[in-house]
Amino acid sequence: MASPSLRKQRSAPNAAYLGVSCREMGVSYSELAAEDLEECAAVFVEAFASPPWSQNWSLSSALERLKSLYGNESSIGCKATAHERICGFVIGEVEQWNSSQLFMIKELCVAVSQQRRGIGRQVIEMLLNKLPPNVEKVYLLTDREGPAKLFYESLGFSTNENAVVMGKVLNVRS
Repeated sequence: MASPSLRKQRSAPNAAYLGVSCREMGVSYSELAAEDLEECAAVFVEAFASPPWSQNWSLSSALERLKSLYGNESSIGCKATAHERICGFVIGEVEQWNSSQLFMIKELCVAVSQQRRGIGRQVIEMLLNKLPPNVEKVYLLTDREGPAKLFYESLGFSTNENAVVMGKVLNVRS
């Protein structure tokens, strides 16, 4: 889980990353809308087909996932657009937890050609600044090793040593 300090308001998010500013690339950031989901699904399929994930999502299954996430009344999402095309997005949902609220980032994707240019960082920063004030923690699931973990750590997220992800394989019925 992320530390509660992630909710600090930032006056001017850092747009520069690896010497290339997002403004110079013509990237703009805004809230995710329902009409963006098909284009986001295409970014999703491309991003997760590439290493290190190498997952085989179909466009229809990616769109179904994003519609499900977006359809949740507590979802919040942000997108990055360059040259009138969505090049990255983040989406998650607010969850009630005891007397406070948490936010779970469900998906973050950046088009392969646009990665390592600060776009993921910027959509996360925008999202954090859009969260309701009573959200105390932000958390997410990612691979234990690899570039995604390092990316999230660079944003102040840390591994929660008190939690474990558990799963159970079910028999698939035809």
